[in-house]
Amino acid sequence: MATAAIAYLDLLGFKSAAGKGAEFAIQLLQDYYDAVNTALGDARQPCPPGCEQLRERNLITSFQHFLPLSDSVFIVSADPSLLVFQLSSFLAACFGQRMNAFAHPRDPDQPDKVIDDATEVTETVICRGEDGKPIVRKETTHWLPVLFRGGITYGEFHLLRNAAIVDKVRQETRNLAGRDVVEAVGLEERMRESPVVKGPRVLCTDAFVSQLSQDARAFVAECLEDRSCQEVYWPMAYFETEPSVTRGIQNGLVEPLQAALNLWKTYMRKEPRTARHYEGFARLLVRSAMRKYPDGSVQIQAAAERIVADTCLLKSLLT
Repeated sequence: MATAAIAYLDLLGFKSAAGKGAEFAIQLLQDYYDAVNTALGDARQPCPPGCEQLRERNLITSFQHFLPLSDSVFIVSADPSLLVFQLSSFLAACFGQRMNAFAHPRDPDQPDKVIDDATEVTETVICRGEDGKPIVRKETTHWLPVLFRGGITYGEFHLLRNAAIVDKVRQETRNLAGRDVVEAVGLEERMRESPVVKGPRVLCTDAFVSQLSQDARAFVAECLEDRSCQEVYWPMAYFETEPSVTRGIQNGLVEPLQAALNLWKTYMRKEPRTARHYEGFARLLVRSAMRKYPDGSVQIQAAAERIVADTCLLKSLLT
């Protein structure tokens, strides 16, 4: 048995994606695998002098164990403070994979529509006509955002060696067990059942927060919808390189907020329950900016007003 920070993440929208087609679910998984591989590759690159701390916060070197299980992931770290920074950066990178496409869509009514002409339309042969020519069904290809909901605690865990079978060959895999592992999973389930805590939120326990350095605690605050919990304001990773509020808004807030709101508008028309997650994400983005720049509330509010046309939504984001 060992003691460490234990994070459990669940990929939002995976069940819905799989229901639309295997390619959608595969795309979600592949996007976050790409984020993992990018971070691993970055760790092998030389670091410019003076950038060591910033570079370290954008890697995943604190991930002692990273165990994907279908649409969920367990992460174990012996360094809770570094985990806060690196997990925040990882979550920001996952959404960032296709953020530009969502923020600047070709079709404002379909921000998730693929903008690459080469792959915009998927053609499927459904049958052949009397002349032998294929009858093709054309479907617009859509991308889905990679967003996680989860929980983090600090405590004991067992790392298990389990038997698995792949292509009829026995292989060894890993799994986690322990009361504190269950607690991390329980935080995610708590949000799943909550009528108010929506979106890609990461709740954390007092046991985890007590292990954090002062710098890392800046990324953690009370969950305003459930004041019995604290949460990681992971979008603060978007502002890591921007000391001024003006540059932070321009380079760290505008694009992810625009992307979240475009997705919110789309899903409000067809899946209102899903839209609530994007509203929660937009709210988290604004709160993260406010936390990073406590003296910049007027500028942040002005930026939100320029982006958000819906008065009720704007009020929701700023409260």
